[in-house]
Amino acid sequence: MPPLSASITNLTSHPPIYVQNDSDLLRQARAEGWPGSGTPDDPIIVSGYAINSYNSSSPKHAAIHLTQTSLHVRIERCYLYYEGPQPAEDVGSRGIYLCRCHNIVIADCIIANNYAGIETVVRNRNGIVENCYVINNSIALSLHSCYNWTIKHCYIVNNTEGLYIAASHARIYDNVFCNRRNCIGCISSTVYFNTTPYTPGPNIVGGPYLGGNYWNTIIPIDIDRDGYNDKPYLVYTEIVTYFELPTEDFLHYFEYIHYYDYLPLTPPPRDIPTTYFLTISSTIIACALTVVSRLSSA
Repeated sequence: MPPLSASITNLTSHPPIYVQNDSDLLRQARAEGWPGSGTPDDPIIVSGYAINSYNSSSPKHAAIHLTQTSLHVRIERCYLYYEGPQPAEDVGSRGIYLCRCHNIVIADCIIANNYAGIETVVRNRNGIVENCYVINNSIALSLHSCYNWTIKHCYIVNNTEGLYIAASHARIYDNVFCNRRNCIGCISSTVYFNTTPYTPGPNIVGGPYLGGNYWNTIIPIDIDRDGYNDKPYLVYTEIVTYFELPTEDFLHYFEYIHYYDYLPLTPPPRDIPTTYFLTISSTIIACALTVVSRLSSA
């Protein structure tokens, strides 16, 4: 598991955060004592909070809701969760909700038990999600209208749905996906599910190289014994039409073939039983749920 479980301790209970623009962000930063000026080298840092989205007064019932910001913000070491008398789906709770926000980093967070773990809408530029657990949500990542976003080194596990992304110039690599459905939609020709193969690691499942992601549904094939699965993983396939007589611009056939998917260990044994993959998936989920359980009872 990533070092997150050890670092996300001594959290302070905090009410949900709702920021409506850059001026409001600076005002709240001064009042709360959040460090940083909002520049690339000195981002405003929101850190060390446990926030229940059930208590949110934001229109999207989010633990952290930012809208219309361009200042650089880093959300780190936070536990953003839903706990309330109604199902999260009925409330529509979000861990993090971003609308027209640029220059956001979400790092070393646990986002759990919400309707949506992280949701973005309406033009969000330059974002990073890294070293996070996104667990037990109805949908883990619902990323609409993103440009230049990166999702890396995350455990996206035990969600009903793992990922929906409608983005441009996004890269998703070195993550673990263990969900009922890992990807329910991918609308772009510039979403990449890997980085340069054989980039020195270690990767998220312990191998020596970075590459793609670990998917709990892959069948282990590694004839060349390079630690990557030989068979490409079909992330998502769908035909989407927007008009009765679609032009080339509006007829999309989305078939994302992802090379360099990880095997769970490198090099693999000569004969890996399929049950090994199920064990890996179960272990990941069990470890992740243990972290959430510990935080919830603290």
